[in-house]
Amino acid sequence: MQGFSKLYKDQEFVDITLVVDGQEFQCHKNVLAISSPFFMALFSTKMSESGQEKITLKEIDRLTMALVLDYIYTGEVFLTEETVQDLLSAANRFQLLPLRKGCADFMRKHITASNCIGIYFFAKAHECENLAVKAKEIINRQISTLCQNQEFLSLPADKLIELMSDDNIEVTQEEVVYEACLNWIKTELESRKKHLSEVMQCVRFANINSYYFCDRIDSNSMLKECPVLSKTLDDIKYFHMLR
Repeated sequence: MQGFSKLYKDQEFVDITLVVDGQEFQCHKNVLAISSPFFMALFSTKMSESGQEKITLKEIDRLTMALVLDYIYTGEVFLTEETVQDLLSAANRFQLLPLRKGCADFMRKHITASNCIGIYFFAKAHECENLAVKAKEIINRQISTLCQNQEFLSLPADKLIELMSDDNIEVTQEEVVYEACLNWIKTELESRKKHLSEVMQCVRFANINSYYFCDRIDSNSMLKECPVLSKTLDDIKYFHMLR
């Protein structure tokens, strides 16, 4: 590692140039290839890039590329909350699994209620299971507060449903789930009305207080106008009456 690092620092025997955002990084094919399956495939196949002295890499910024090369040539990298997500994405792309694990471990130590939703879906997208589990635990514990945040209200329908349909979410009353789903719909009413039925399936209506149900839900015209929901609400109303 010390030898590789010195060659990189002194720019000796370099034979490949990586171009990122207009910045050139002088590197060694053999070092990149032995470190990363991505580069091994790039240099060893008959792809047009394999015979070029300059290769342009897209969908990565120059700072992240510099950090990746620091790791490849020294085995170490300096992580910050500002750079770690981009670096983890790059580690995934270049198949640098130890770097990906190190970034995920760093992120686990910095999960808070303010970033847990974003980190959860980021971790799932990058197959970081332990990081996703940790973020989901916080989401489930804090859902009553998180559902009022803009990040929650901006979620796509499928991601909202994934969070709210989890049986492990911790709420004192099922009314919290109902109001969270309703507020999400109302935030962008015209574009989200089409998701009304599937979003409301996250609500366990039978667990809602009967007085609240009659006063706030059974009288909601938007819900009653949806054929699927109307039938569900009628069934729940009869359930409350019989009970």
